[in-house]
Amino acid sequence: MARWWTGGILIGSSFAFLALVVAGSDSDQCVEEDCDDVELLHLRRDEAAIGKDDESWYGYATFKVLPWNSATDHVLKRWRKGHVALAMRGGGARSMAGVTGQVRALKNMGLLDEVDQIVAISGTNWAMAPYLFAKGFTSEELLGQVLDPATLTPEFLANNFNGELAASAANPIANPVVNASLQNSPNEEFYVQLIGATYLCRFGLNAALPPGACPSNSNKNQIWAENRLQLKGIKFRNQKLDLAGALTIQRTKIKSYIAGATLIAPEGYTPDRDNIVATRMSPDFSGSPFYADCRTANFTPLNTPLFQNLTDLDDVVVGGGLVESFAFTSTEVPVRDKGQAGKTLMAYAKWLEDNTDNAAVLTLQDAVGIASSVLSLAPWTVGPSKSLATFLLGTVFGRDVNILADDPLAYTARRPYWPVGTKKFGDTGLQDYYLGDQGSLENHGVLEAIRSGATCVISLLNSNQELDASVFNCSTKVVNFTRLQEVAAESPPLYDLFGLALDNPVLPVPVPFLEFAGFDYSNNQVFDTQDLFPIICEATQKRDLLGQPATVYSTDLVTLENKFWGIKAGKKVNILWVFTEKTTNFEALLPEATRESINNGTYDTPGGPAWPFLGTFFPSASGDPSALSPSQANLYAAQTEWSLTQIQPDVEACIEAGSQHHYR
Repeated sequence: MARWWTGGILIGSSFAFLALVVAGSDSDQCVEEDCDDVELLHLRRDEAAIGKDDESWYGYATFKVLPWNSATDHVLKRWRKGHVALAMRGGGARSMAGVTGQVRALKNMGLLDEVDQIVAISGTNWAMAPYLFAKGFTSEELLGQVLDPATLTPEFLANNFNGELAASAANPIANPVVNASLQNSPNEEFYVQLIGATYLCRFGLNAALPPGACPSNSNKNQIWAENRLQLKGIKFRNQKLDLAGALTIQRTKIKSYIAGATLIAPEGYTPDRDNIVATRMSPDFSGSPFYADCRTANFTPLNTPLFQNLTDLDDVVVGGGLVESFAFTSTEVPVRDKGQAGKTLMAYAKWLEDNTDNAAVLTLQDAVGIASSVLSLAPWTVGPSKSLATFLLGTVFGRDVNILADDPLAYTARRPYWPVGTKKFGDTGLQDYYLGDQGSLENHGVLEAIRSGATCVISLLNSNQELDASVFNCSTKVVNFTRLQEVAAESPPLYDLFGLALDNPVLPVPVPFLEFAGFDYSNNQVFDTQDLFPIICEATQKRDLLGQPATVYSTDLVTLENKFWGIKAGKKVNILWVFTEKTTNFEALLPEATRESINNGTYDTPGGPAWPFLGTFFPSASGDPSALSPSQANLYAAQTEWSLTQIQPDVEACIEAGSQHHYR
């Protein structure tokens, strides 16, 4: 690839005001011992052999622990077919509607079954969890029909929902009946239960909720798994578990679904950007692979009277491997040190509470609620984010915000967590952890896909921010540093993956987006900075000059080492970047009245940028904090569907490339 120059200075060498992060430490590895490659896409073990360890542990949870660290190439088996991932950027109901249209397009093109993995961030889980797990629906009932844009009149958009997922994107989260039913819910469970009632109830996927929160609230705390074979193995080893209401993937040939989350900090301790660790919650295995940045973590207590008696925590192990999901955050530390390290066939541990009706298990509702709790860190921050959080909690949802003075993370979900590893590596004890949305670390899902071994990543970037063509002159190859600084201050899509993440201490301008909900992307560089500018140029030229979808197919991008995410240098990956931008060719196909509505701002977020850049919060004129209008949900999904269909050759090329490569 040719080097890109500006004023005689190589791009990537002179961003004094930006933190061009090449994460890592001096050590080459952060492992205790080498371990075998493991397989997460399917559980293909001889279940009859399980339970024949050296003794019976009746009444204990019996589960598999998978050690995984930077000594292993990846957590997925080396497939002969390769590995194709959909990485879905978060963004509330906007992102939910966007991926609904994009998955509909893949289904219609006959390519959805070629996808091995879905990495869903934040609100995209509101669409993907129902699509994968809901029973009693057809794909068309969930996704909607492929419609001719010429039929999308303002009347049709406003009065018809094209599929159950589009209808769900317009479901108000500030529902008085639901809010009243949740008033006595524990503070730390409020958001998880709110998401369950708002986005999972209509599909029968919610776990236990207070009376009145869901009309059909008869679910037990359901175990969710990949398939019936996995459930059979879990039941064989854990006879007391009730699998009557268990959930399995109902459609597609997806082999790995990841709801991206974070381990923020132990309860009562201060979140720190270098100690917040990405966590995957999946139907098969969940946890935090790798040891972030190849090190243990140190935590200091929150500076409030409530936690004044806590002492510093040093050398805390975070990560190191994965645990079967039904046991993740559900058990005490395994009774054997080798079991906790994944060095035995099975691990055995006591349930953390009475497990009647599976009360201890991590449910799908837990996973979706935690993975989309975008405001989990907001009350801990200062400025606009804290104001938004207190407004939503106090004014909209009627919760007590005075408690935030003593515990700024009072409304953040918390679950017990223990790492994979042995005591010789550090403190591996059980801690109650705050958990939150992975969007506070990386909002694309691309890093999770790469470290899982993807060789083709289709990156679905349904953002509320327009790609800015003014940061770089595509003809002269000159960077506009002043404009780049202004744009980077808002952390737009992709910039962090190429090292353009902001470092607050050296930045001479405000960074409102990094303050918002504690977002910090400074550990995310995985590609050379110079590789970003051709992507911006191609995408904006397609948008501005040709009226086409703003998409770019980057072949053979080469990774830089990133020890924070456990990604090695020199890996080649093909990425199809799919931006949702103003697309005049699509709009030209719409009825004249619909085009007029777009031009006069009918579908815009009030006070926000023009269509299609819908806000994550208060996106519609309804005043609801999350819900799109029916017109917005239908039209946005129609545009993302149409746009992906237009680049079918690129989608097929990426899938083909992913199917031909081994991730070595």
